[in-house]
Amino acid sequence: MDVANALESAPKLSKPLPKGDPGSRHPGPHKYNATKSQSILGLECRSLMETMRDILFDFTARGW
Repeated sequence: MDVANALESAPKLSKPLPKGDPGSRHPGPHKYNATKSQSILGLECRSLMETMRDILFDFTARGW
């Protein structure tokens, strides 16, 4: 939630985002290495900030 709450270009949400445990930086259970798909297929990964911003804009557009 730190990322979502840190976005400067986030849309105006109908309800505030939960704060969770600010600053805990828990990495989560999964890590992915996209090196192979980037080198073979030329795929580019988007940053967590870009992804979270787009998710929040989509939620807003859906009225959530």
